Amino acid sequence: MQKLLFPFSILYGFVTLVRNWAFDLGFLESYTPPVYSIGVGNLRVGGTGKTPMVEYLIRHFGAQNNIGVISRGYGRKTKGILTARPDSNATEIGDEPAQIVRKYPEVVFVVGGNRVAATKHLLDLNKSVEYLLFDDVYQHRYVKPHCLILLTAFDDLYVNDYVLPSGRLRELRSGADRADIIVVTKCPEGLSENDQHELKVRLKPKAYQKVFFTTVKKSPYQRVYGNASECSSNVVLVTGIDGSKRVSNSVLKDHSIVKHFDFSDHYSYTPSDISSILKECKSHQETDILTTEKDWQRLRPFVEDLYDRDVSIFIIPIEIEFLGNQSTQFNEALNDTTRKN
Repeated sequence: MQKLLFPFSILYGFVTLVRNWAFDLGFLESYTPPVYSIGVGNLRVGGTGKTPMVEYLIRHFGAQNNIGVISRGYGRKTKGILTARPDSNATEIGDEPAQIVRKYPEVVFVVGGNRVAATKHLLDLNKSVEYLLFDDVYQHRYVKPHCLILLTAFDDLYVNDYVLPSGRLRELRSGADRADIIVVTKCPEGLSENDQHELKVRLKPKAYQKVFFTTVKKSPYQRVYGNASECSSNVVLVTGIDGSKRVSNSVLKDHSIVKHFDFSDHYSYTPSDISSILKECKSHQETDILTTEKDWQRLRPFVEDLYDRDVSIFIIPIEIEFLGNQSTQFNEALNDTTRKN
């Protein structure tokens, strides 16, 4: 099938190449915000850890230090430009913005498909914003952040992939050249320096690019519903994300999964889904429901109407952790780009 689709990939790649040339040569104009901005994105369709990286940046700059975040709000049922609030739900603003704004209510968060208009709206809304973070902005070239961070997953490097539809890249691999920083995410904890070097060789970064490696930080599961003091050894796993296999493999290290409800990325849950999940959970003794932070944003409206505290739901916190002492080096790289601008 991949060979049959390859001619269409050539056409798609050519279109994205011409579009990028148009921006590079100035035929299409990019907008750079008047305050320091960082864009986070990837070349590949699907999850590479953009939201955990945005959360890391919020913590780095300090959520109280007038930070603004711009996101498309993928999966929301609304249109136009909206200001996200801690009480906004995933249907209104998207699951990832809902996750971030609940954890960091001090942040000024705006969702909108037109990133330029959304940025200007945010800056008009709060003129004291000092830092702007763009979530999933790599191909939205009408906005040009001061610093661009490209993410690529350890087991799904963009250098091993092809352009849509035969592969999962949104543009040609050469698009990586626009990045100031490349971060390889979801690495094994014990990835050696030699293996890191080999990965850098495969990525072939430009002289101006710095490469870093992160893993998923191990954190206790957090109860978000019910009365259980800690997560049971038996769980019903519920995921509607890209890369659910990684999640289930991680869970299986310490728990037994009696059933995995594995939905598509950004899946919109229904009352029927919730009923099936609860029924499965109650059919097994001492079994809790385990889900991701992102999924909880979409499950929450249904679950909060249940008033059934016999069921306990836990979430898997996802937080990135740089390998070795790379967090210091990464922070220094961010500070360097801040000083340059």
